[in-house]
Amino acid sequence: MAVTRRTRLGVVAVSAVLTAGLTGCGVVSPDMTAQDYAPGDGSMIVVDDVRALNLMIVTDGEGESGILLGAVANRGFTDQTLAVEFNGQELFADTVSAETTHLFEDGEPVIIPNVPAAPGSMVDMALTVVGAGSQVEPVPVMDGSLPAYAEVLEQHAEALSQ
Repeated sequence: MAVTRRTRLGVVAVSAVLTAGLTGCGVVSPDMTAQDYAPGDGSMIVVDDVRALNLMIVTDGEGESGILLGAVANRGFTDQTLAVEFNGQELFADTVSAETTHLFEDGEPVIIPNVPAAPGSMVDMALTVVGAGSQVEPVPVMDGSLPAYAEVLEQHAEALSQ
């Protein structure tokens, strides 16, 4: 069986159509690896170059004191003054240096007295960056049913009981 010129042109045409069709998916689909997302149990709040990452409240139960877990990261090239707020209360306020991350677990724990929601619920928390605005997002309330969170509650039992 001889391969004719017409057969070769048909194969080339089909290949060109398939190649264009398959590479066209990249044109209409967003590049998901470039999207910010919260890979942990907590939530993320973004304001300009500042991100509050993996935010969550860990508590023994509704009405009990809780601890704020997570971090704030300044991805910009200038220092940023910011605040994390919950129920009208400023939980954390500081100037975060350019290109640095501050973990809430470092140093003194951020204690939230009288958490108004049961574990498994979501509560609104705000990130405010001076000169850039504010954003409110839901943040999960967790309990000590997972070993990592039970350890956090155990480590900070004294601070939570005050």
